[in-house]
Amino acid sequence: MTEVIDATDVRWRAAHTDACDPHAAAASFARTHARARSAFAFAAVAGALIVMLCAVFAADAGATRTVARIDGAPLFVAPGLPMARPDGRSVRESGSAWVLRRRGGWLQIPTLLRRGSLRGWIRSADVRELHTTRLLVRVDLSERRVRVTAGARLLMSVPVGVGASGSPSPIGATSVSEFIPVTPRSIYSAQVYGPMIVALRLWQIKPSPAFPFGGLMAFHGGDERGIGAASSSGCFRMRNADVGRFAALVREGTPVIIRP
Repeated sequence: MTEVIDATDVRWRAAHTDACDPHAAAASFARTHARARSAFAFAAVAGALIVMLCAVFAADAGATRTVARIDGAPLFVAPGLPMARPDGRSVRESGSAWVLRRRGGWLQIPTLLRRGSLRGWIRSADVRELHTTRLLVRVDLSERRVRVTAGARLLMSVPVGVGASGSPSPIGATSVSEFIPVTPRSIYSAQVYGPMIVALRLWQIKPSPAFPFGGLMAFHGGDERGIGAASSSGCFRMRNADVGRFAALVREGTPVIIRP
């Protein structure tokens, strides 16, 4: 006859044996204590990590960022190393830009350069004005969504069309460059760009059939069929009503973070 072993009976007998054998009981207690310590240590590390992440997100949400207003400031590849054109003339930058880094009397900003370095340095002495902002634009490419916040307050969250696989939207940190209204007199088509173009200090360097040499990254309206999809030549396509609202919320120099 085949003996049927009850798993409950096996566990009971093992526990009973440990209880009767002092050495086995001590080993069992040590194992249980070790497991408890490991579980406690894991919980402590997980708790500390959660607290740290909450602190980071809270600090980011409430952070202020510096914006520089510049007017023909010379650009440098690195502090003390000027950028120069092929003819030897210096490269200069104007407008408002998010200050990404500081190093002594130098400020790093996103540039409007079509090729080469996407970031450059300027002397703080060449800055016309510095001010802080709590506005922040976040673009999540995987979610295909743009959010505008002022500190911890969410001002806007809407879907956008992002770059197609052959012309993906670049990721990184940049800022709003300018606002270009689309009118019957402008060179831009309202059917393609909608009522407004909000340009960024960032170039799309991946070629596409529409822009074989790349183009300036921007938020704009236009054809709404690709909203929420990877459908553009790299820019962020919004509903026409959304791009008008977006343009009313942000300013020149408003920081923009584009993440995967």
